[in-house]
Amino acid sequence: ARTVAVQVNANNESGVGTGTLRTAIARALAVGQSLVLTSASESRCNELALTGGSYLVTVFNASRVMSGSDAPFTFRGAASGASAVAATASVAGALRATATPSATSGAAPSYPSIGSSRFARWQAMTQEQQDDAAHARLMERSMAFARSAGSPVAALRRMRASTEAAVPFAGAPANQVTTLGAVTPLKIPNLDAPNFCASNVPVGARTAWVGQHAVIVEDTTSVLNSAPTLKGQLDSLYAIIGQEFDTAMWPILTQDFGNPLAMDAQLKGTGKIVMLFSPRINQMRSGGVAGFVVSCDFYPVSSAPSSNVGEYFYAIAPTSLASGYTSGTRDQWLRSIRSTIIHESKHITSFGERFARGTDFEELWLEEGLARHAEEQFARGIYGVAWKANTGYQASVYCDWRPANASAPQCTGRPILMLRHFDALYGYLQNPAPYSPFGAVGAGDASYYATSWSLVRWMIDQYATTEAAFLTQLIQSPQVGIANLEARTGRPWEEMLGEWALSLYTDDYPGVTFANARLRFPSWNLRDEFRGLCGDFGPCTNPNSTAQNYPVAFPLAPRIVTFGAFSDAVSTLNGASFTSWIVVGTQQAPQLIDLRGANGGDPPAQLRLAIVRIQ
Repeated sequence: ARTVAVQVNANNESGVGTGTLRTAIARALAVGQSLVLTSASESRCNELALTGGSYLVTVFNASRVMSGSDAPFTFRGAASGASAVAATASVAGALRATATPSATSGAAPSYPSIGSSRFARWQAMTQEQQDDAAHARLMERSMAFARSAGSPVAALRRMRASTEAAVPFAGAPANQVTTLGAVTPLKIPNLDAPNFCASNVPVGARTAWVGQHAVIVEDTTSVLNSAPTLKGQLDSLYAIIGQEFDTAMWPILTQDFGNPLAMDAQLKGTGKIVMLFSPRINQMRSGGVAGFVVSCDFYPVSSAPSSNVGEYFYAIAPTSLASGYTSGTRDQWLRSIRSTIIHESKHITSFGERFARGTDFEELWLEEGLARHAEEQFARGIYGVAWKANTGYQASVYCDWRPANASAPQCTGRPILMLRHFDALYGYLQNPAPYSPFGAVGAGDASYYATSWSLVRWMIDQYATTEAAFLTQLIQSPQVGIANLEARTGRPWEEMLGEWALSLYTDDYPGVTFANARLRFPSWNLRDEFRGLCGDFGPCTNPNSTAQNYPVAFPLAPRIVTFGAFSDAVSTLNGASFTSWIVVGTQQAPQLIDLRGANGGDPPAQLRLAIVRIQ
């Protein structure tokens, strides 16, 4: 607000006076109150009333795509009618106890000593992230094949009318894969080839386990690269995962996502998902893929030579009979493969439902996020925790680190479950601006698995009547991406994105009751989950810990600015991501909050603002 000259012309005469011009939108918030500004005009220039306290201010990029939407801008502040006063040391110090000043740099991790058990666990998590990135690239290629090949329904109809029908629709011989002990000639798509739908590795597959909803087959190769395989020595493990699939995973898939066999009658009619385990897959993509599905299997061989014409899932096999949780052992394989199975089976469900309904695939980022939801549903069953139970670390991820620990007998035999979700989300929150829930920003980036999962988790917790109805509608809808999410919630994308961005900081924030109940994650206590990671693999429990994988108790560290004049440039803010500031200090005048373009002038049109008063 400022004094300006005003000239009035009337009846050919002029008069000059002064007046007060206010261009900012005045905002008055009590502690716990918030605003999510969903239009560019509202977000441009705002004035916080002279109330003191402190505010979390978040700028988010409401673009619906990632490419070309990095939106550089400047976040500016000024005291309206008074100069800025620096924050007191006590206020700034209290905030820095849980946050570092820069949201751009994040907290840089250091790593445990080579050879330690903690180093081995860190290596395992690094490998998981690399596997996720490689898996997403395969899914992208698989979707591209299906889009170029067209509907498999039409291709399968043509196959039925051709001589090719003698092979996939020959009744019992074609489905000998469901006969225990039978050896069936199958194909593994060659992931190292430019076109894995055309290039494949033929194998003999022995049926090792047959259940109500799944068949497990094993590559019969005895020697691979001059080393003996574990052929015929894993049946007890196959029985464990097969029974768990039938009793725990199948109900999740059918109740919460759809019918994994929606296309079965048009394929071989096997009536079951087929899981093929082979040590050959351990070596594909330099060992970077633990399990995968391909769209090619929903097409006849004439369209996709690699097709097995059914609902197939391919995965690595153990390579060592040694006990313990080192790479390649049966124990480690059993620990890691179980969440992979439900993740890949969810992809089979999506493929089948969308092929059967004649709709396009879901966008990759959302498809992978929803597969993480299948893992979460499985995890909550293992943990024994309910939806919206605000589950913390001790009841969940604590056991992901302790599959065989005398001090934690309740964790014995537990698989890796939610660790991957919170590990990747922790990394994203250390520096969210250059990343995006919409996909990878670099070759090794798989953070969007966790961010897209958390975005949908927040929406389910806030808007779903039941998880099953919400998730099933997402899978079976003809819509995709943001339009699909908006249709499920009935709310605009800009509003949901802003509230999600705030809630990543305000969830279980101590000492404040937020007026907007949507500023939290009812199903998970984010602060406790991250604090637990820091306690196990950081300095939170032991300040002298050599493990610094999770260096702070809470990774989201807004930049700190003081009431008055400030200017902070942000070079990159990717689509659907955000960056935050905490405004603190002694306020002596209304506070202007101004967004400008990188070189002055209007800011990028996709930028929006969210504000919550936290003190």
